[in-house]
Amino acid sequence: MTVFTVGCVMDHVTTFYGIFIPAIKEVNPVVLMLIGSGSWNLVEVILLILGNGSGFFASKTKSEWMIVFSMTALLITGTVRLWAGFHNMIVICSIACI
Repeated sequence: MTVFTVGCVMDHVTTFYGIFIPAIKEVNPVVLMLIGSGSWNLVEVILLILGNGSGFFASKTKSEWMIVFSMTALLITGTVRLWAGFHNMIVICSIACI
């Protein structure tokens, strides 16, 4: 759940910072739609609550399969978002840190 949370926050913060740099353009159509509608931050908070809530409730079940499945899903999702955040940092530094 920690990797999920850190990954989501890092991706969101670096994307938020990057969209204010004129040379950087967001290419994810879903993020563009959410930014355009003004609901991007709210959707991110909801995703964090639902993701961590599902992990918390799955960890309280007696089903080992459900715990492993839920934690693996959160780990994979968090790793992908963490990678996206690092990618965003590389893009930002390659443009803004010149």
